Amino acid sequence: MGLVALVATLAAALPLQPSAHAASKKRSSAPAQTSKAKNATPATILIAQDGALQPLSEKAPRLGSESAEAEFGRALQALLKKSLRPGITALLVVDAKTGTPIFALRPDEAMNPASNVKMIATATALSVLGTEHRFTTQLLAPANGTEPQRIKGDVYLLGSYDPTFDTDGLHALAERCKAQGITRIDGNIVFGDSDRDGPYGARVPIDIVATARGKAPDIVPWPGLHDTVVINRAKTVRKGKPRIAVVQKRLADGTYQITVSGTIAATERVTKTVAAGKRALFAGEWLRWELGQVGIEVTGSVAMEPLAHYVQRLASQQQFAVTLADRSSLTVGELVSKINKRSINWLADRLVAVAAGFAHNVPPALALGVAEMRVWLQAHAAIAPNSLTIDTGSGLSYRTKISPQQLVTVIRDAAGFTADAPSFAPTWVQSLSVGGKDGTLARRFLAPQFTNRIHAKTGTLSNVVALSGLLLTNPERPLAFALVTNKHAPAYKTQIRRAHEQVISALTAYVVKRDGVAFIAPATVAAPATVNATNGTDGSDDESSEPSSDTSEVPAATVTP
Repeated sequence: MGLVALVATLAAALPLQPSAHAASKKRSSAPAQTSKAKNATPATILIAQDGALQPLSEKAPRLGSESAEAEFGRALQALLKKSLRPGITALLVVDAKTGTPIFALRPDEAMNPASNVKMIATATALSVLGTEHRFTTQLLAPANGTEPQRIKGDVYLLGSYDPTFDTDGLHALAERCKAQGITRIDGNIVFGDSDRDGPYGARVPIDIVATARGKAPDIVPWPGLHDTVVINRAKTVRKGKPRIAVVQKRLADGTYQITVSGTIAATERVTKTVAAGKRALFAGEWLRWELGQVGIEVTGSVAMEPLAHYVQRLASQQQFAVTLADRSSLTVGELVSKINKRSINWLADRLVAVAAGFAHNVPPALALGVAEMRVWLQAHAAIAPNSLTIDTGSGLSYRTKISPQQLVTVIRDAAGFTADAPSFAPTWVQSLSVGGKDGTLARRFLAPQFTNRIHAKTGTLSNVVALSGLLLTNPERPLAFALVTNKHAPAYKTQIRRAHEQVISALTAYVVKRDGVAFIAPATVAAPATVNATNGTDGSDDESSEPSSDTSEVPAATVTP
C-alpha cells in the first residue's frame, strides 16, 4: 500500500468532527479567513534526502514511486492547501534519539504555542525541586504546653508556599488534631507570612438567604472574609429559579467591594464564593472554624506573628515548638502530571513561581518563575533567553514566541534524549497526555495504531492550535515533533485541530512504510503511578477562567448566574 493511501486509511480511523469552515456556511457572521502574515517565512516543505533536508520536489511523480519522506511531504502539502490554509503553520520532526531533522516547515518561525509553554515550566520545576518533593503545612504547638486533651498556648500555622493547599487541607489538620484526642486549645491561632501560610487563590463562601417578598436577601459570609464592603442590590421574589450575580473588585486602597444583584425566591438559599484578600488571615479563621466543627474549642482568636518571634517567645518561657499536625501535598512529579495532562493554567504558573522562590530563597513570584525558565532553557537546552518570548508558565498569553526548533529541543532534553539527560526525564514524559487515553488527548487519536504511541502537550487559544511531543510508532526510533498553527480565525480552530491529527496520521504512515512496523501491540511506555489521580478526560485546553498568575488572584469581575 502506498503512503498516500495508507495516510487516508489512518486518517479515516480518526473520529470525524465537522469543520469550523463547514459550520461557518450556516452563519453569516462567521469570521473570515485571516490573511497570511507578511513576516512569515515561505511555506517550503523540507524533507530528509541524502542525509540533509531538501525542498520537496514541486512535481509529483506517479503514485507509489516516491520515498516515504516525499509521500509524507505530499500529504502535508495537501493539508496546507486545504485544512491548514486559514492560518500559518510551522512544523519540525526529528529523530528523538539523534536530533536529526526529518521534516521541516518554517522550523525557525517565532510562533505562539500556547500551553506548550507548560513543557518548559514543568521541566524547570522538576529540575529545581525534584520529582519527590512535597509541600508540607504544619500546625505547631508548645511542647511543654501539650496535655493529652489540652494545648496550653498559641498554635502556629506554618505553610511552605504549597500551591495546592486549600480548605480541604485545613480540614485535614483539624481532623488530625481530633484524632490525637485534643478537645481544647487555650490560645490563639497564629500565622506569619500571608503568601507562605495561606491557601493560594483562597475563596470564601457567602450565603444569600431569601427573606420576605420584595425585600433584600440576607448576605452571610463564611469565616475569612475581611476588608470587604458588600453592596446588596438583590431582591426576594415569590418564585422562580435563583438568578444571583456576585461581582467582586479590588479597590485602590487594597480593600474589596462585593456587589450582589439579581433575584431569589422566598425560602431559597444560594451559596457563592469570592476571593479572600488576606490568605493567611483567611486560613487562620477557617482553621479555627474547622477545629470547632470537629469539637475542638479554641479560646483565643487569630493573630499574626513572625515565626522567629513565636519561637523566641516560646524559648523565653522554657518551651519549644513541636508539630501537632501536618498535611503534605502530592509530589512535584504528580503535580507536573496534573499540569501537563489537564493543562491547568494557574497551577503551572504557581508551581514554577514557587520553584523559583525555593531556588533563590525568596517569596515566589511569576516573574521570578519565568526568569528561572529562561535559566533552564539556557543551561539545559542551550536556548538563549533573548531568542524567544515567554511571560507565563502556563502559556496563557498572546505574547509568547517560540519556534518549533526550540520546542523540539526542549522535548528532547526534558525527555532524556540528550547527553545530559535529567533524572526527572521518565516522570516528565509520563506527564504528557497519551493519545486516546488521558488528559487533553483522551478523546483524540482513538484508533488502535495510536494507542500509547503519542505522548504530547496540546495548546489552544482563540487563534492558536499546537501539538508537540513524542511519536512512538516505532519505539526503537521515536520521533520528537512540534506542530503549531497561528493567525487563523477562531471559527477554524476545530478544523485546524483535525488537520493536526491528520499530520500525525501521515507521520504514523511514514514510519510504517520506512520501518515496516506492524501494529501488533501498543508501545511499551509505562503509565505514571498516579495516573488515576492526574488523568483528565476533558478535551478542553488553555482558555480557562482559573487564576493564571499572582496578578489575577481576584478577577476584576466574578459573575455566576
